[in-house]
Amino acid sequence: MNTPREHRTGGPRQHHMGRRLTRAALFGAVRGAAMTAGSAAMGLLVWWLRSH
Repeated sequence: MNTPREHRTGGPRQHHMGRRLTRAALFGAVRGAAMTAGSAAMGLLVWWLRSH
């Protein structure tokens, strides 16, 4: 699948680099969301334990 647009941007290699970058950014976002959810769950647990 070699479209002219890919050739203009530098070929499949640069496209592969872009995909790797996007994947890393996505992984970082998921990790950040998981950490935020984890800390929120911990806070909720502590609050629940204290209120009971």
